[in-house]
Amino acid sequence: MINKNKSLTVVANWKMNNDFNSSLDLVIKIFSYCNMIKSVEKIICPPLVNIIPLYDQFKNSSFSLGAQNINENKNGPYTGETSVNMLKNYISHAIVGHSERRAGFHENNYNIKLKTQALLDENIVPIVCIGESIEIYERKKSIDFLNVQIREIFSEINTTNEIIIAYEPIWSIGNKNPADPKYVEMIISKSKDYISSIKNLKDAKLKMLYGGSVNSKNILSYTNQKNIDGVLVGSASLNASEFGKMILKISSNE
Repeated sequence: MINKNKSLTVVANWKMNNDFNSSLDLVIKIFSYCNMIKSVEKIICPPLVNIIPLYDQFKNSSFSLGAQNINENKNGPYTGETSVNMLKNYISHAIVGHSERRAGFHENNYNIKLKTQALLDENIVPIVCIGESIEIYERKKSIDFLNVQIREIFSEINTTNEIIIAYEPIWSIGNKNPADPKYVEMIISKSKDYISSIKNLKDAKLKMLYGGSVNSKNILSYTNQKNIDGVLVGSASLNASEFGKMILKISSNE
């Protein structure tokens, strides 16, 4: 059983999937499964183009609406980008630093630090992704690598606001090789210890999630761990019954 004092968080990252009609249909179906569940924090991050059109659906629901990325600047000559200012009236959370952004758009810890600060400045909760490659994992250098990511992103951020960090080992994303729950528990436990040593974050409200091939069959093996505060879900969140089942499982396990 989970720690009854721990409020779990489930984040859906829809990535670049679904037009508006498909997104609306998916939201309605997910809400029909688990909108009544209040004990689990539930956040859905659709593609940017669907955030504002979906806003009215979320206003009176038990779900929160989030973005998959933002630009760290308030405005300016950044063609194709979207600032926190443009979204702050619609979202409560935003993902930054996902490994797909790092790999495909060459984002680094410095960019992610600026994005995290921009979100905190507008009281939007950042969902900051960290994670190591298979090479680093096999060399048993994961802790050192993750500590560098944490230090470079957070060492100059001073806040008492909520911060969510999602541990997503790159080698476990989008495949049938999820990380061992005990390994994830160890990583998150040590990461929390390291974060607690960063003085300017000592009063921040921290949650750490796991992301990487999470589904309804394995979700409780992660959320039952002492230090894992929830999950970041990718492909499984595009299936309403599967995602609903994950939330119902967590809720009934409390």
